[in-house]
Amino acid sequence: MNRNYRAGYLAEQDIRKKFKPPRYTTMRSAGSHGPFDVIVFDHKEPEIHLIQAKKMKKWSELVVKKTIEMLEKVVVPISCVKELWVKIPRQKWITRHVE
Repeated sequence: MNRNYRAGYLAEQDIRKKFKPPRYTTMRSAGSHGPFDVIVFDHKEPEIHLIQAKKMKKWSELVVKKTIEMLEKVVVPISCVKELWVKIPRQKWITRHVE
C-alpha cells in the first residue's frame, strides 16, 4: 500500500467512525476514482451523505474551490447530500456542504 493510498484510506476510515451504527451505515468506494469516497446511509432521516475526503498538508483554497466545482456538476438524487471533508494535520475536519 503506497503512502498516498494509505493516507486516503485512513482519512476515509476516520470519517466512517463519526457515523456510528445503528443510525448509520457507511461504505467506502475504494479504488473507484469516482467523485465520492464515503457513502453514509442515515436510517433515521431520509438522507444519504456522499462525501469527498481530502487530506492536505496545508489549506489550499484553490484545491477546495476546484473540488467543490467538480462536485457541483455531479447530479445525484434529491435525497443525497454532497459534502466535502478536508483534513489538515493537527486540526479537526473542515466540512462544506455542496449544492
